[in-house]
Amino acid sequence: MSLIVISVVGVAFSMIMTAIYVAFRSHIFGTTPSMEFNQLCANSLDRILYKTANKSRITMLLAEKGTEGKEYLQAAVDVENHIFDKYIDELEHEGRIEKVPNAGQATVYKLADKTPSTSVRQSL
Repeated sequence: MSLIVISVVGVAFSMIMTAIYVAFRSHIFGTTPSMEFNQLCANSLDRILYKTANKSRITMLLAEKGTEGKEYLQAAVDVENHIFDKYIDELEHEGRIEKVPNAGQATVYKLADKTPSTSVRQSL
């Protein structure tokens, strides 16, 4: 029960802070709050799409090459080191990639080994 209350309070707080931010920006730039809210949503969507595209690029490169070093992958997606590290952490957490053990000094990644799952096709 308390988790629900905390979630509701968190969502309400986020909505209030967003409304304050939008009102502030509309006052500063002489626009309407709806224009500022639309721009805020568009910027958020752009960031999500950019991140998704970069993470997909990493997995596609690993699918093509098998294994690849961190430096090559980072250069291929052309992002700063801390952003690339976040992408890698998320991909590892999602179980899509993994580090290659004993690859020497360089950090090398590969696509995660998929364990066979029971599917409709296998059960037929």
